[in-house]
Amino acid sequence: YSGVPQLNQVPLRSFCFINDTVGFVCGGKGFGKGIIYQTNDQGNNWTKTLTDHEMRSIAFNASGNVLCVGYGAMYIYLTGWSLVGDVAGEFYTGVAYDNRLFSCGFNGGIYKSDNGTNWSCIDKPNKSYSARQHYNSITSKGSTVFNAGINGMCAYSKNGGSSFEKGECFGGTHVNSVILLSGNRGLAAGNKGKLFEFEL
Repeated sequence: YSGVPQLNQVPLRSFCFINDTVGFVCGGKGFGKGIIYQTNDQGNNWTKTLTDHEMRSIAFNASGNVLCVGYGAMYIYLTGWSLVGDVAGEFYTGVAYDNRLFSCGFNGGIYKSDNGTNWSCIDKPNKSYSARQHYNSITSKGSTVFNAGINGMCAYSKNGGSSFEKGECFGGTHVNSVILLSGNRGLAAGNKGKLFEFEL
């Protein structure tokens, strides 16, 4: 980046507020240019952290620790931002927290963590279909985990990620974001202005 980036100079992908005052926004472009903004005063002022990785999704856990994921990288915020362990080999596109942390990747992986620092891959089939699975977003509520991505490719678990049902949904629409409203119902936002309500 040249000069001091402003909020509108790079694509911003995801945000979360951990309370009424403290919030985070992440984004980036070109895989190797990432940025994370933080506000401590309800969004009136922002500080920035530049990263060597394009960032795609951000969430926080019950302890208030913030996790930001992106191209080959996960960053966790404790007293500052630090890179989490060995997480190369995946373009992390989504992260979600309910009673545990889940993340999904553009290369088809689904990952789980109890604390945000140690992760395990719980599903990465990639050969189940004629084309590789590419996930863009993941959401979790109770024991249900749901993620979706390109061409409506989706996967869901009703047992906390122990096993997944997979397929194509939403009429093959490219899905950019998903959220569970309950353990069975949710919303998905896709290309061409499409918004879906679904039930598992």
